[in-house]
Amino acid sequence: MKQQLRLITVVFCGTLMTGCHTLWSSEPKEPVKTNYDILADLTADKSCDASYQCKVLEVGERLSCEGPSQYMIYSIKKTDEQKIAEVAALITEQEHQENLLKAPQSSCQQVLPVIPLCIKKSCQPYIQ
Repeated sequence: MKQQLRLITVVFCGTLMTGCHTLWSSEPKEPVKTNYDILADLTADKSCDASYQCKVLEVGERLSCEGPSQYMIYSIKKTDEQKIAEVAALITEQEHQENLLKAPQSSCQQVLPVIPLCIKKSCQPYIQ
């Protein structure tokens, strides 16, 4: 009886110590960035010297409507246009797949296209 109690105590203490070790030794993990976060990071620097450096990118797919779900303004001065286009394509495909699973809407909310302009050394949208 004493041996069984000792064995249970040893196993219990060992389990507790293993759990504590795991809690204390695990390092905090950084949150996983979504494609939206990555695209926002890639287009964050909107610095420009002239309007030709400012571009507009169609991103996503609207449910029951044609066209993008949003327009993003970015500067080509210090960005990788190919990487931006790749991430935007991933977002568009992701939204397309999500829209396939949703019921169609009876009306569409209009998303107006924008014209990118360099104003005060920063790419900004001009909405018509």
